[in-house]
Amino acid sequence: RDLLRCDGAAVYRHDDGRWRLTATVGSGLHIENVPEFRAMDFDDRAFPFFRELRRSGLVEIADRDAQDFVPAGLLKRSDVSSSLTVLLARGADPLAIIVVAHSDRSGAFSARERRVLSGLAQLGVVALTNAYLAEQLRGANRVKSEFVAAMSHELRTPLNAILGYADILRDQTLGPVQPAQLEALDRLHDRALDLLQMVQATLDLNRLEAGVPTLDWAEVTVGSFVESMRVQIPSRWMKPGVDLAFEVEGAERRLWTDTGKLHTVVRNLVHNALKFTIQGSVRISVRPGGNDTVIIEVRDTGCGIPPEQIGEIFEMFVQGGNTHTHDGVGLGLHLCRRFVTLLGGQIEVDSQTGKGSLFRVRLPVGARLVADAATTPAGDATVVVPVRL
Repeated sequence: RDLLRCDGAAVYRHDDGRWRLTATVGSGLHIENVPEFRAMDFDDRAFPFFRELRRSGLVEIADRDAQDFVPAGLLKRSDVSSSLTVLLARGADPLAIIVVAHSDRSGAFSARERRVLSGLAQLGVVALTNAYLAEQLRGANRVKSEFVAAMSHELRTPLNAILGYADILRDQTLGPVQPAQLEALDRLHDRALDLLQMVQATLDLNRLEAGVPTLDWAEVTVGSFVESMRVQIPSRWMKPGVDLAFEVEGAERRLWTDTGKLHTVVRNLVHNALKFTIQGSVRISVRPGGNDTVIIEVRDTGCGIPPEQIGEIFEMFVQGGNTHTHDGVGLGLHLCRRFVTLLGGQIEVDSQTGKGSLFRVRLPVGARLVADAATTPAGDATVVVPVRL
């Protein structure tokens, strides 16, 4: 309106062969009649105006009383003496029209005014196309999230049944089992657990991506958390020649956190450390930090992370080392970063190829950061620091 020095402007959106007023600006166009016009749908076939608009893309009404595009009475009711209308279309599909109008001035619009309005229409097409694409992506993402949630639930149900029957057979509740059969059952049980953990990781990621993570805040002592973590490390993760040790300082200190998510973080870090360590040790240490924080470190003497990979390891579906020799789909470290963010902390990594890695998690011990944790950007929770092994 300002660029074209007109009295008013309006936008009509197209939907299924009909046009509806969606926005107006200016003193013209009889603002008091806008509610009436907003309630009206104009059919594509109603006036020659729309046919001409589809044909040429630009329709000028220099004098409302000397044209046959639109009934003069309708223009008079809208307080329009002259108007210029441009079509916004994506290919052959009309999206909207922009109308600029004068209340008192009649006469042709200038070439400059035509160029300006046509340029605005091109920008409008880009904006509307991007908006439609974003809406479609949001819809597709909702469908994906619902599908993943449903499939995760449906997969967990038979997996739990498989684990249950495997446990019954391993306990020899239904009768004696030969040693070779028991070994096969142990392998079946372990692989079913691996698959169940992958399903759970996928479900956790889906909840995070949907923006609806649930947090179960509770108070726990550092010592009790570490002990519960220690007894949950499966024996199948252990390797001959690799020593696993826990070190705790300030065991009676209290920590306000979501223990389930913190368990997942530490469990994933320990699993990775054991997976990539062939000889040596894995050390889990917990100690007080400054500014009312607790520091959890997982240090290994494994293969380390190549420098070119260290900036990517927290991304989805990225695995360090030789992915052909290790299980997993590359969600563990990504979930660690996201969960640490939700808990109000940071995760750091030091690594050197051939010498091992150190992952350090810093968490607040109190409840003061609970409200802030959910609004911290995921990327802010990861810090890659110089090698200090």
